[in-house]
Amino acid sequence: MIKDSISKLWQGWAWVPVFFLLVAADQYTKFFARNIFLNNRFAFSLPVPVWAMYGIYAAVLCSSMAYFLKRRESMGLWPRLAWVLIWAGAVSNVGERLVLGYVRDWFYILNGVFNLADGFIILGILILLLRHNPADNNA
Repeated sequence: MIKDSISKLWQGWAWVPVFFLLVAADQYTKFFARNIFLNNRFAFSLPVPVWAMYGIYAAVLCSSMAYFLKRRESMGLWPRLAWVLIWAGAVSNVGERLVLGYVRDWFYILNGVFNLADGFIILGILILLLRHNPADNNA
């Protein structure tokens, strides 16, 4: 009974505050980071024209939202968490790019500079890949 109630809660609007907490966490870390790198380029520092960058953002966000809305009833906890992570990271970075004209990155990994939102996106994609069951088209 309790498990069913919790499961139903996480199928509905309970993800909304999680989404906003993740966006806030990313913005908080960027505000207090010591070494900020202002990233004017596209993902992975690719030199993409600005008009194409926003077109890609819009296409990816709209298509992923359509995919989610079509399959949300059959999705479990992990895919929902993955999509919230991906969208929180994307909205935080795209919103920052819209307001500031760039994204603030602050931690170095190998040859790249990243931020917490990038980590959310990567973690969400990893969850989707690792939790995908090829026998289940609803995953």
